[in-house]
Amino acid sequence: IFCRAKQEKKNFDKRINQKQKGKKEEKQKKNNFSLQFINYYDDQRFGIHKNNHFIGKLLLKKQFKEAVEMLKTREDYQISLLKKYLEKQPTDIIGALRELPKKHLLLFIHAYQSYLWNETVKEYMKQKKVWYTIAAYSCGELFFPQKFPKNSKNISIPIIGFAAECDNKDVEKCIKQVMAEE
Repeated sequence: IFCRAKQEKKNFDKRINQKQKGKKEEKQKKNNFSLQFINYYDDQRFGIHKNNHFIGKLLLKKQFKEAVEMLKTREDYQISLLKKYLEKQPTDIIGALRELPKKHLLLFIHAYQSYLWNETVKEYMKQKKVWYTIAAYSCGELFFPQKFPKNSKNISIPIIGFAAECDNKDVEKCIKQVMAEE
């Protein structure tokens, strides 16, 4: 199981245990399987334009002009404020970005972090040589194991960021590989 955060996994397990403890145990005995899945981020996180993560990456790399160019193709109220600002101050890219609420800008950063998380899971499965099926989604491909190894454990992959901590050397190696490719 690949989970995004330890607390999220704990809450999920708690709900499963409270609601279906008996059913779960019965199914495990009967079919000899356990509930395992990868909790990927999917299309909703990446927006209707399917490029929220690209904008987040550009913002983090301080490529503000390119980010604003991508934003200008959108039609919504928040972006209209950015466009109006640029009509008056066409060279003040930073000022235009400041017209957007901080939460709006963070949405793009979080989309990029989510994309990196998905890529880290894929890299982990490649390195561990897990057989998987590929499914397309708006940012590329997701890998779904055909079968989890019998000795598989819960793997916690941190959201990649400045304060992220990783206590699994294999996961840390995958994060470094993904970041090197980015």
